[in-house]
Amino acid sequence: MAAIEKHLYQGSSTGVLRTERIDFYIQPQVVKTRYPNVAPFLTAVSNWNQTVKPKSPQYKMFQYTSQWLKQYFQVTTGTTSAADDAEDTLAVTVTNAVGMPAAFTNHLVGLKVQAHANVGSKPSGVAKGTFVITTFTSTTSINVKNLGSAEVVIANDDWLVVVGTAFGEGTVAAKPSHNELLVRWNQTGIHKTSFQLTKTLMEAELRGESSEYARMKRIKGQEHMIQKERDLLFSVSSIGIGESGDTFADGGRTDVDGNTVRSTYGAFNAILNYGSSTVTSDDQNLFPVNEASYTYSNFVDDTEKIFDEAPEGVLPMFVGAKLLSYFNKIEGTGGAGVTAKSKWTVNFPKMNSEKASRLGFNIKEWESPNGIIQFVRTPVITKSPYSGYGMSVDPANISHVVYRKPQYQQNIVTNDAPDYQKNQYMSDEGICLTNLYNHNIMYLT
Repeated sequence: MAAIEKHLYQGSSTGVLRTERIDFYIQPQVVKTRYPNVAPFLTAVSNWNQTVKPKSPQYKMFQYTSQWLKQYFQVTTGTTSAADDAEDTLAVTVTNAVGMPAAFTNHLVGLKVQAHANVGSKPSGVAKGTFVITTFTSTTSINVKNLGSAEVVIANDDWLVVVGTAFGEGTVAAKPSHNELLVRWNQTGIHKTSFQLTKTLMEAELRGESSEYARMKRIKGQEHMIQKERDLLFSVSSIGIGESGDTFADGGRTDVDGNTVRSTYGAFNAILNYGSSTVTSDDQNLFPVNEASYTYSNFVDDTEKIFDEAPEGVLPMFVGAKLLSYFNKIEGTGGAGVTAKSKWTVNFPKMNSEKASRLGFNIKEWESPNGIIQFVRTPVITKSPYSGYGMSVDPANISHVVYRKPQYQQNIVTNDAPDYQKNQYMSDEGICLTNLYNHNIMYLT
């Protein structure tokens, strides 16, 4: 009779040998996780600028956009200006003026201006002529003199672009003008993430991770971090950010018990909700990308506006996977789809291989004609309805505000000696955003 040896499957799949004695875990104390770097946006903005312990959970910021970058205003009724020393009258308007005070005064006298045709609601083309403003008659009327040697026809709706000043010998000082700072605001919000374990479970030694308390503490810490990341990007507030139509108030909402609930206005939604998609505007900062027809020419135009307030020529863009994939796909071989239509194979600016930034997360640099875009893959954007979006921010005009220092609060329930332990992460934080048009969003359509 043949020997009956004992083998590994002895006693079937429910036998003690298989269910209790065999250790199937090759690394019993190692647990693999997804998204170890959960919050690149929060990491970045905290390192660029962080305000700790402001005087109030609500805060205001001043901002100022230099008016001397571009200065022009529009003619409503033109004239023919001869090449002589005579004054010519122009009807003008401050409506839609750029870089000018809110109302015209005699400070206009002495400004040297050039007349340009109105194309797309802004000055365009070669200057028709150069003039000096000699007389301020009213908020809608000025006199000018032709500084050139040829007659100039100034048409209705032409633009007068300020190019300098011109004053006579022995004259007194120029008439003064003034402007004021703008106020923007936001508020922090209270964030809480808790977990609770029985004290019996806390004492147990387990496989996978030996301490369930330590595991939950780590996981809930990550959850708290990613919830803050989402909040600082996507949250909104009823008091807005101080743009037109917003009203500063305390919190704006209450909970069921009447306690004030403050919510920060997230950076992503602030740009999306207050930004401009008007193609003819110099302040356009929302750029639709049509997957089927987006051309290299569109790209050049978009980057011109994206980088117009970025003197260093480098901007980070926190991006979802869908938009990042699109920009990589159109670099392929020509002959079909968007690549053939847009001729990107000829002109496409190269995207380098991924590398680690100094803040610890990976970036891909894309050298555009007007500056370098640093793509930062952002899990909370990818795992959201905005995977086809990318948000570039100006580090000088965004900051992380911490009203109360983040805390890990341990064993917070002690009344009546409960046989469990409740712990929570708590923080009171928000975002600070100024000069909205320095920040941009590109999105697939």
